[in-house]
Amino acid sequence: MTDTIPSLIPLAIPILDAERREAYEVSTQFPREQEEQHYRSVLVAVVMRRCLTLLGIDYSEDIIQNWSEPKLDFYQQVNQLACLYIPEVQKHLWCYPIHPGDRQCFLPKGDDKSLGIVVIELDNPYRVGQVLGFAPVGSGSALSVSALQPLDALIDCIVAPQRSPIRLSQWLDHLFESDWQPLDTLLQSLRQPILNFASALPRRGSINPETIQQWVNQLYLQQSANTQSAPANLEPPTALAQLIQTTQDDEIRWQAAELLWELDPQHPACPVISSKDLGLYLAGEAIALMVGILSKSDGKMLILLRAYPLKQPHLPEELKLIVLDETGNTLQELESRQRDDYMQFKITADVGDRFSVRVVFNEASFTESFVV
Repeated sequence: MTDTIPSLIPLAIPILDAERREAYEVSTQFPREQEEQHYRSVLVAVVMRRCLTLLGIDYSEDIIQNWSEPKLDFYQQVNQLACLYIPEVQKHLWCYPIHPGDRQCFLPKGDDKSLGIVVIELDNPYRVGQVLGFAPVGSGSALSVSALQPLDALIDCIVAPQRSPIRLSQWLDHLFESDWQPLDTLLQSLRQPILNFASALPRRGSINPETIQQWVNQLYLQQSANTQSAPANLEPPTALAQLIQTTQDDEIRWQAAELLWELDPQHPACPVISSKDLGLYLAGEAIALMVGILSKSDGKMLILLRAYPLKQPHLPEELKLIVLDETGNTLQELESRQRDDYMQFKITADVGDRFSVRVVFNEASFTESFVV
């Protein structure tokens, strides 16, 4: 993944109740005067594991597991630091906890097996860890927190492997990546329909049948060289499914698919839609990226790419939605204006085509690669 990391600093990582309980259980196995030290060490390791996962960096938990064994020589070496092993470079990454308001941290003397230190601020109730930055292991001196390097310096040291592109063809079998959620799962709290064509309709389950039929007829009549309404003997979902398969107009095909999804999201002719919360990547902004796919009879695939707000009614101004080709060149770009409630692209692709989608807000960005 090629996200812009510096803008994520500080990166807030939540700490769960279960993780605090685990940290407490580990800390009680050490001498009483060192319980607090090791409690904080376990928590910063939890925070850093999640951070490394977001960055696509592999790590080993072997040393963390050893914390359950109170070995005197081990905790004397780590002092108040937690340690993760990065197999990509065969080096250790140290995690340094500080208190809110601390302005300096002490960098222990490193060796050729030490990659560096990530400084993490733990709040007083230990519910959030703020990843403040990275520093190469020094020679045993103090460093100002303001002098820490952004996390892209850590990535440069590791040269993390690129994340594999999302395979959209697998979505047709409802096989989604763990960080991509089916639409209903992510958007269950939304107060209005998401799909553009359905935005003029009431909530699902309260749509007037006559209104539905009017929309379906309108879609049939919008086709060029067609003056026929929808077949009177077909129920609206069946008529929409037939239109999706037969129309030569891809825009009408998408509109029919969107309306069908609003009426009956389980219908086999519906588009496959999934989405991802980008809050962690876009400086806490509650923005989601939605991707919908719809197969055509000629083997091509229609793809809908949409950015929309999760909590506010409108997107923040100057949010950018960008489509890139497989070499990173910009194909299309949109920028949100005042009171935009979404931005979207609709593209057509062949099997095997590759592209990327980038969402940018201020200095923060998120990029995901796809293969059809």
